[in-house]
Amino acid sequence: MPLQAVVDFKLACSCLYLWIWIFTIFLLAVEVTNLFVMSLLIAGPIVTYWLITTFAIPTPHESIVQEILGSELKGDILCESSSSSGDVVSCPDEPTDFAMKVIAHRFAGIEAPENSLEALELCYKNGAVAVEFDLVLTADFVPVLFHDVTLDRVTNIVGQITEKLWSEVKELDISIKHPFHKKYEGTRIPLFEDVIKKCVDWDLRMFIDVKDDRPETVNVVLKMYEKYPKMYKRTIVSSFNGIFLYNIRRANPAIVVSMAWRPLYMSCKKYSLKQADCVPYSTFIPAHCVARLMDHVTTWLFNHIAHHLIGFSAVLICKDIITPETVLCWRAKNVRLFAWTVNNPLEKLHFSRNLGIGYFTDSMLGE
Repeated sequence: MPLQAVVDFKLACSCLYLWIWIFTIFLLAVEVTNLFVMSLLIAGPIVTYWLITTFAIPTPHESIVQEILGSELKGDILCESSSSSGDVVSCPDEPTDFAMKVIAHRFAGIEAPENSLEALELCYKNGAVAVEFDLVLTADFVPVLFHDVTLDRVTNIVGQITEKLWSEVKELDISIKHPFHKKYEGTRIPLFEDVIKKCVDWDLRMFIDVKDDRPETVNVVLKMYEKYPKMYKRTIVSSFNGIFLYNIRRANPAIVVSMAWRPLYMSCKKYSLKQADCVPYSTFIPAHCVARLMDHVTTWLFNHIAHHLIGFSAVLICKDIITPETVLCWRAKNVRLFAWTVNNPLEKLHFSRNLGIGYFTDSMLGE
């Protein structure tokens, strides 16, 4: 009989987790009688609060955030649940001015090769007013648009793009594995500035999803804002890396940023609601356990500390774990919430009409 059938590992881990908490509380109760421990418990939070408030970067002025994101959507569920008396409250009218409901994810990569100038032009023709794209640097620090660490998913070669020279990747055909390859044959990886120029000319809102955490990337972003000042009222810089976002805003507090998040970011390179479909970074059990511990730490920091320290104006969260409570939590912090990546028409209606939040989508058809 297999071991899995004899031992319920999930239950065993839950029991271990329970007793770790019990043991921690017991140790704390014993040690708190010690004068040194008591002093540490009092001084620690005070010092931490002082450090956070001292080095925190204030959020940009609300008028700038409003200029980029527009008015906030309402949401039927949240309006009805806001009644303190228990009566159903009718939802206010949706905003009549600009409200960012739909963002073309990687320039709506289902309809044309993702992160390409061809896809940008197509989604603009299909009515996009906001787009999202990915920034990375080549080995010789040329800023380009590309999502993955490796090249093999969308090209016919292998290797990491950050280890390739611009001269090696500029002629790659990124349409070769796209469903509409014949229509877009010869599509190339675009330069970052070429995309920025088109978006500025077309007055598109931009989410720049930074995939490269090297210090040189910070300088690339800052220089682009200097060259195209309109970006201050049309662009949000986004990343999963809070340290990168902090460095951006420390260098230029006028830049509006958003922080992206999903469960198991530290331990799994691919996330799914089905645990069996999650792909861990490491199969070495001690390393995976440490990464899972970091998942808990970074999740807590994201929900409770990061906003105060970084001053981000929006959060981009995996659609599978967004609930009405999630929306209310971030609204209480005056932070906009967007869901990614939403392609099902019924889900689009749920997020925009029920929860009152915008979403990223791979297709602009029918929007």
